[in-house]
Amino acid sequence: MNKLIAIIPAKGHSERVKSKNSRIFVKSSLLDLKIKQCINSKSFSDIIVSSDCKKIHKIALSNGVSIDKRPKDLCLDSTKSKHLYYYIGKKFESHNIAWTLCTHPFFDAIEIKNIIKYYKLFKVRNTQCVSVTELKNFFIYKNKILNFNPFNLPKTQDVQPLLLMNAAMTLTNGRFMKKKGALHDTGPLLYRVNSLQGFDIDTELEFKIAKILMQNKNEIIDKYR
Repeated sequence: MNKLIAIIPAKGHSERVKSKNSRIFVKSSLLDLKIKQCINSKSFSDIIVSSDCKKIHKIALSNGVSIDKRPKDLCLDSTKSKHLYYYIGKKFESHNIAWTLCTHPFFDAIEIKNIIKYYKLFKVRNTQCVSVTELKNFFIYKNKILNFNPFNLPKTQDVQPLLLMNAAMTLTNGRFMKKKGALHDTGPLLYRVNSLQGFDIDTELEFKIAKILMQNKNEIIDKYR
């Protein structure tokens, strides 16, 4: 694999969780934590935080990583993902990219190294890799049962799992992002992680739950790996 850069997109505001990227999480912000995880993985030739926010830029620079001063029109709640992906792809067209979010605090340096190792082992030409979590639940979509027979109901541990694309990390490249306005195609490599490693902070409640888990890291997280 050619040199790999990490891109951490981090807006200054958040529609559902106020200032989730920059507010104090446990001793430091989620952005501080994600930057340190990327640094500690020793996997990247550069780590770049993309934001329109001066506070976010300051956090990135204080951690010794690079910044991308993203245009404000690409940081709006109404901004379409494809426009952001095209922008990043065009700017870093010649690079392999690890796209990773601050909101996955348990996808740490070890998992970053593991997904990259997995990608190197199984990568085929022009293929991307996404992190996913297996969900063993009973799913119904538009009144249609997806993965179980109600007349022969299995135990939860035996139900056919569905995969959640948790967005903890996507391995892709700038050329693809520019051409398609997307992170991956319809058949990416799938890197499975457990529900903790794939935990995504998307609500205020999830922010508080993640904070409690992180504060009890030695008792909970290390034993769950």
